[in-house]
Amino acid sequence: MSNKQKFLHTFFILSSISILTTGCGYTIKKNKPSQPNTTDNTTQNTQQNNNTNNTSSNNQDQNNTQQNNQTQDNLQRKVYECSATKNSEDNFSDHFISNSHDDIAYPDNNKYTFNQLTVKDIEILFNHAHQNDPSVNQDITLPNQDIWDNMSESQKVLYLVNSERCARGIRLFEGIDLDIQNSVTKPYANYIANHESDFAANPHQADGTTLKQRLENGGVVLGSNAVYIGENIAEFGVAYSNGYQPVYASAAKSVYGWLYLDKAENYGHREFVLITGFDDDSGLPDQEGIISVYTAKHQKQDNQGYWTNSFTVMDGFDPRPNWDNNLAHIQRVELYR
Repeated sequence: MSNKQKFLHTFFILSSISILTTGCGYTIKKNKPSQPNTTDNTTQNTQQNNNTNNTSSNNQDQNNTQQNNQTQDNLQRKVYECSATKNSEDNFSDHFISNSHDDIAYPDNNKYTFNQLTVKDIEILFNHAHQNDPSVNQDITLPNQDIWDNMSESQKVLYLVNSERCARGIRLFEGIDLDIQNSVTKPYANYIANHESDFAANPHQADGTTLKQRLENGGVVLGSNAVYIGENIAEFGVAYSNGYQPVYASAAKSVYGWLYLDKAENYGHREFVLITGFDDDSGLPDQEGIISVYTAKHQKQDNQGYWTNSFTVMDGFDPRPNWDNNLAHIQRVELYR
């Protein structure tokens, strides 16, 4: 059996109250004061060294360490309230972008491409990238495996995005608008999954409508009840020679791609994930902005094999207090430590 991986593609659109620009990688950001590098990637694995040459003692130490690590993995992680505020967000400066940092490659092995990833695998994936990202102040922690497995793909995207925002002192997105997800994001994700040639030709207008038009149909009107709209799309897939197989960890692969495989797009997707400056709070204190996420899958066969392709769309907007929905249909996720 031969396995093939399709390249990850990401696309981006960002709009403001006064300027609507279609295309990839365009953003408007406030000028922020420079700040020193506050990255802290200290590993917390503690080892005890035995200075003797007693082989059985060394083996016992290794066994104890493995047991302790296993026990630590099985501990129930606690809900964590992110300490990011308007002040910490105002002091954020993305040195990863300002230093024109190269992409941090996705692991080139079958485990991360074709296998179902555990929460520990995903933590390692993102926290390894943090070691080369000067914008990060702390690593992320995922909930226990049973909690993670019961989340939808949309909730997983929100969890990872908010964890990465919190790790940089940026206020969290308020949550997922289920109405916008069902009326705007889900139909568009399904469309591009089933019309790949249209998607390739014009990722954000594959069905003939703009993001602005799609959101207006869902009740979000730029310049009226919203001051910002944006969209990220990630598409990737796997192919096997002997039949269709699932695409695992769509959420983790999408968010990782937007953050760390985006230099060719001038970091536009990363800027959307880490956007700052939302001022029109219509919900919880120190949380800003609404997102809508949906992942659609499509299967096809060609001369390379049996493809399962995954399309993840993340739309976002900053609501004004006059937004009609008034956070009535918002799905939130809690962070863990």
